[in-house]
Amino acid sequence: MVHAAALAFFTGLSFAPLLVILISIAGMIGTDVQGEIVDEVGFPEGVVNMVHGSRDVVNAMLDHPDIAGISFVGSTPTARHIYRKCGETGKRVQALGGAKNIVAVMPPVSGSTEPPAS
Repeated sequence: MVHAAALAFFTGLSFAPLLVILISIAGMIGTDVQGEIVDEVGFPEGVVNMVHGSRDVVNAMLDHPDIAGISFVGSTPTARHIYRKCGETGKRVQALGGAKNIVAVMPPVSGSTEPPAS
């Protein structure tokens, strides 16, 4: 299973050679981890950009003529707004309404990591 936010991240990279991630206050932990992975992978500086903001930043991104596409994971009302605005401005869009960003914290594996014999 692919996590919706991870899917949006990689789909966003397929839109254009530049990715801007608007960090939600509700999902900052997962996005911070994605940022660390981006740093470890070694993307050139400026290819992946993370910004903080809310409705005003979203609307500025939706109206900006140099942004070719939007990939969104979040509430259905916001997904509908983004989908509608992208249609009006001719942007490519992936709007995953009703999706959840889930973080699972599990204890370390103890014992053998080999699968049991059948």
